[in-house]
Amino acid sequence: MAATLYVDSVKSPVGFTQYTVHAQTSSASRDKFRILRSALAQVQAVAVEKGIPTQYQPIIVNELPPVPARDYKMIDFILPGMLGFSLLSAAVFGTAFLFFNLRQQLVLKRFFATPISKAHIVFGECLARVLFQLIAAVVIILVGRYGFEFTLVHGWVTFLEMAILSLWGLIVFMGAGFVVSNLAKTESVIPLFANILTLPQFLLSGTFFRIDVFPDWLQKFCRLLPLTQLNEAMRNISFEGAHLTDCWRQLGVLTLWGIAIYAIAVKVFKWE
Repeated sequence: MAATLYVDSVKSPVGFTQYTVHAQTSSASRDKFRILRSALAQVQAVAVEKGIPTQYQPIIVNELPPVPARDYKMIDFILPGMLGFSLLSAAVFGTAFLFFNLRQQLVLKRFFATPISKAHIVFGECLARVLFQLIAAVVIILVGRYGFEFTLVHGWVTFLEMAILSLWGLIVFMGAGFVVSNLAKTESVIPLFANILTLPQFLLSGTFFRIDVFPDWLQKFCRLLPLTQLNEAMRNISFEGAHLTDCWRQLGVLTLWGIAIYAIAVKVFKWE
């Protein structure tokens, strides 16, 4: 809760309409409430400049005691964004370079000649990358929790749900890495393709700042991006106390992105 306002109005004996603004905020939003308090104070200052007596001033502010709430720290916004940033960049760049080099060195071609199925080969390589990046995600969460007091509402339950969500995001984002590795003709082209996919999401998905600062038409586009869905789900789980089942909309959109990306990856995948 940023602030709750309700207004009473009365007619003064000399004909002025006086408004009493009853304002109440939570202890987690005191910094934002100062902006509202400053705006109301400016209105009162104008009345003083015009010489209106105190008993007839148009606005009287009645500030109620704040409602106790969980303190929303800057790290509670930054860490989920940084976690999404890490997962997306590692999944796309790591997978793209890995499979491109395996293809260039004819390792994939040799794999293809073995009795092992294609699915097992791809699954094995993906599993190695996923486990490695999942360890990095766990380290980020733990450093944030014990180094910067990052909020985990339900403790280890929240931690496990964030780890599962990180795994979900990694699997989806790795599909983009497969696409890039197959479209690139040379190794030097991989960063170009990868940045085309990742850089807009880093800027528009609420990684470094809220997407509310963008125009309305751009916000609609931002909310469609897969990294936006991951960031929102991460913040809802870590601070708001939501569970994975409560984030079904974000997970659904993320899954649809995964299906579309892997459909493209299957079409363009090459063994040599």
